[in-house]
Amino acid sequence: MSELRQERRRPRSDGIRSREAILAAAMALLCRRADVTVDEIASAAGVSRQTAYVHYPSRETLLRAVNDRLGTEAAAVLDPVEAMTGPVTEILARWLEGIWELVGRYPLLLSPALASLPACEQKPLTSRCFELLERGRHAGEIDSRTPTSWMVLVIMSLGYAAAQQVASRELTADEAGHLFRDSALRVCLPGR
Repeated sequence: MSELRQERRRPRSDGIRSREAILAAAMALLCRRADVTVDEIASAAGVSRQTAYVHYPSRETLLRAVNDRLGTEAAAVLDPVEAMTGPVTEILARWLEGIWELVGRYPLLLSPALASLPACEQKPLTSRCFELLERGRHAGEIDSRTPTSWMVLVIMSLGYAAAQQVASRELTADEAGHLFRDSALRVCLPGR
């Protein structure tokens, strides 16, 4: 009997596929519209509403799963950059380039949908940005007169602006990426 119970605890392959399909659909749809419903996500994933709610009992649970996936992806790109040694300003420049790469891959990172999560869970990038700027502040390379939280907010806003310029075809992705990096650095460097 205990073997039967153990088998029930292991996720079935069709359950894993459904869960991944729901998560992928959520990530794709939330990029286009922050107020997308779980019903719309289930339909796009090719599963029933009930199946979606079995895997993700609430919209907030699904948003947390999306946020976790984005955090994993961000870590894969940013961990090697953050582990670099040398001037923090150079690390920050590479970090901003990594962020732009992630935004290109996952525009959802700039979606207001994730802003509905509690502040401690919002955007996998904000806390990492804060930590990197604090590291630079302690090294004397980042402006100490401007609050770090303000710099993080400005950097995120610059990301939104750059993404909008690409979406409206005012700039190419490369042009917007360079402007994003350079503008963000100007906000953070002392003596500007």
